[in-house]
Amino acid sequence: MPWLVPVRHSRMAHDAFAFYRGTPAVMAHDLGNASSSGLEVQLCGDCHLANFGFYASPEWRLVFDLNDFDETVRGPFEWDLKRLVVSAVLAGRNLALISHQPPATSRAAWQGAAHRCQRLHQRAGAPTATAARAQGER
Repeated sequence: MPWLVPVRHSRMAHDAFAFYRGTPAVMAHDLGNASSSGLEVQLCGDCHLANFGFYASPEWRLVFDLNDFDETVRGPFEWDLKRLVVSAVLAGRNLALISHQPPATSRAAWQGAAHRCQRLHQRAGAPTATAARAQGER
């Protein structure tokens, strides 16, 4: 449907977060050339704040979770984590919660995510009971 391309581009031009939402393939390409933990999972593939929401479970309980899996792909778990952190930074900027400079909040978000990735990577080879005990040490 080539006639929809200008509509998509118009929506993506609205702001940085809108552009980010429309370009998961660009980030996947960039992350594909970066080092990773090697811990592969089934990714959301387009993990950003707007892809979380509320819906009813089969038992009619209200659930908050990811609600968009049209970009799902197998890959390193940290790809979704990195995409989610960047979306939080961009959304914060759009809402004027985070200034564009200096990016202290951005740095803190990345450092927190990197620390969590390192801890998970360290525990990946541990027996289940050891990893569960270590989880309480956060």
